[in-house]
Parts: sequence; structure tokens; C-alpha cells
Amino acid sequence: MVAGFLFFKTFEKTGFYQWVKQRLRGEIDRV
Repeated sequence: MVAGFLFFKTFEKTGFYQWVKQRLRGEIDRV
């Protein structure tokens, strides 16, 4: 669980998380 949390925090810092969120939002808006 701790490893997953650390991975998520690192994932967030890379900015990839923001990109994914924007992609998902775009997909939802398109539908």
C-alpha cells in the first residue's frame, strides 16, 4: 500500500497524471 502511494506521488509529480486527467476529460466531453 505504501509502495503504491509513493508510486502515485511520483506519478503525479511527473505531470503525466495531469495529462491523463486532461485526456479523460476530453474523452468525456467528446461523448
